[in-house]
Amino acid sequence: MSKLTGRAISMSLPRRWVADLLSVSAGIPLIPTERLWNVAPLMDAKRELASSPGWAALIVKAFALTAMRNPVLRRCYVRFPWAHLWQADRSIVSVTVAREYEGEPAVFFFHLHAPELMRLELVQAHLTDAKTLPAESIRNYHRVIRLSRWPKPVRRFIWSYGYHRNGRTRAKNFGTIGLSTTAGAGSRLTHLISPLAATLSYGPIAEDGTMAATLVFDHRVMDGVSAAEALVEMERTLNGEILDELTGYGRATEPLSATFPGACPTR
Repeated sequence: MSKLTGRAISMSLPRRWVADLLSVSAGIPLIPTERLWNVAPLMDAKRELASSPGWAALIVKAFALTAMRNPVLRRCYVRFPWAHLWQADRSIVSVTVAREYEGEPAVFFFHLHAPELMRLELVQAHLTDAKTLPAESIRNYHRVIRLSRWPKPVRRFIWSYGYHRNGRTRAKNFGTIGLSTTAGAGSRLTHLISPLAATLSYGPIAEDGTMAATLVFDHRVMDGVSAAEALVEMERTLNGEILDELTGYGRATEPLSATFPGACPTR
């Protein structure tokens, strides 16, 4: 039998920042809960439109609206200087974006500030920017790229400091809720590791309009019943407020969003 050979491969920047993110996520007691959504009315409404927002835009806004009405989704567990919960006044949704960087697949984390205040047109516009604008021109992307060039001990210290310093700093650097999905590739994630107290994932939509949705939550922040009820409310929001807005998609004349700091995170 011939001797097995191979070679060492240096960690690229995208692999570094994923490893760094996982380092701050280690030890979080994450619990998944799943619900099968029926979004057939939304699916039918999307088919009626010549141009419609993607599923990610619809779900991001529904998630943010649910978090607006349920403060537990805007909380996080903070260890220092004493164990306590911190609650944000509004949501910052961290959306996982798969795109290419320096010739290889990479995962970035795009922050949408208070999408519950935005019209769907603007939510979709920001998500399109997240996929298409040069990576260095997007604030969150540029910061993680720059940080990933530093030696590992320095990187890990900065990641840990930004995560553990206090709730406000964590929300600013990591978001308050998260969305990660591989539905566009025809699959769904069954196990999520996240630094956030509530991260949502969903799978491809079936022909009958059903979609599997999973909410992974920090058990120190909320219990399973609260997470399950949040999934119920998100489904209701998708088939209610989001469906109502979708029927007028692209025809609104009022401003797309309220004015507040961070409303345009790509600029």
